[in-house]
Amino acid sequence: MDDMNACIKRINELYHLSQERVLTPAEKEEQQFLRKKYVDAIKGNIRNQLNSITVQNPDGSKYSLKEKHDEKMVKVVDFPSKSALRQSMLKLRDTALATDRENWSHKIKQNITRIPEYENARAIFLYSSIGSEVDTDKLIDLALEDGKEVYLPKVVSDRHMEFYRIQSRKGLVKGAMGIMEPDGTGETLYEPEKNPEVLGDALFLLPGIAFDESGNRIGYGKAYYDRYLRRLRKLFRDKLPCYTIGICFELQKKPVIPAGEKDQKVDAICTEEKIYACN
Repeated sequence: MDDMNACIKRINELYHLSQERVLTPAEKEEQQFLRKKYVDAIKGNIRNQLNSITVQNPDGSKYSLKEKHDEKMVKVVDFPSKSALRQSMLKLRDTALATDRENWSHKIKQNITRIPEYENARAIFLYSSIGSEVDTDKLIDLALEDGKEVYLPKVVSDRHMEFYRIQSRKGLVKGAMGIMEPDGTGETLYEPEKNPEVLGDALFLLPGIAFDESGNRIGYGKAYYDRYLRRLRKLFRDKLPCYTIGICFELQKKPVIPAGEKDQKVDAICTEEKIYACN
């Protein structure tokens, strides 16, 4: 018990430290190790409790709850809500030095453009970055230089966005939340219902405030991407033909984040360190 109390105390110390500055690689490694140790301990306690409970079926046969539920995942998260995590992660990202973010963005661009999913893609669905996000300007320019069809989103209502094919960034205008987007007149609207084949050769890159190892994503709270991906999944009978990658800095990647039934997962996460395939 004393060992677990010390583990919890250190986890809390590292969490509060992460709100003040970017953790060092050694501190990040320690944080992940302690979190795994804590989660494993919780799972072990739950399994032991379930193993001591026996349920009798109507036919008289019996089974332990552990046998019935042993495969279920027990998730422990460090934050009480998406809103709290969103605020803390935005603050953390904003505190990173601009020179670091520029360097990390360059490495992320390199990581993306070296994978087969990029090389083989005819179309790239991207976004215009804003604020302390991963800078996507050079990635957009390179994709255009490589002869890719590049599609960027435009917010068309309080609940929906559409993607337009662009030929350069010069025609972009400031749109919702100050994000540069197609003006909707000089570009070609992509209509997935009419041209679903485009997605069969596409790479879809998503922004996010936080991602976890299972591919869960937390955005800015408007659910534009969740609704758009649900629209595509409905069109393709719940299976996307394109590969989806969440783009973020390493400091935005968490072991576990809160997720709801309507939240859309990504296939992988790309940071300045590497590309992580999600569970």
